[in-house]
Amino acid sequence: MTDVTGKPIPQALIYSISLSMNIGPAKTNARGEARVPSNIQGTRWIDVSKKGYRSIRVDVPKSWPFHITLEELDFESHLGEDIWQQFGIELKYR
Repeated sequence: MTDVTGKPIPQALIYSISLSMNIGPAKTNARGEARVPSNIQGTRWIDVSKKGYRSIRVDVPKSWPFHITLEELDFESHLGEDIWQQFGIELKYR
């Protein structure tokens, strides 16, 4: 996992998501690497988040390992995002 400049993102949270369970978090290491947590119900999506970056949900890839890029948030776009995420609302920015 890296930012848009290719710099690794340590301590990002990784969740394995199925239709009825969330497993995790696992955390990325200093190189931005992590193992996706096992989900006994079969992982459908992978959620990745790190404070100061835009969270992302991706479909489970067909091949492993895979790469995710997170976009850093600027101050204006980050205002209030944590509050909305508590209610499961994803903010979209233009």
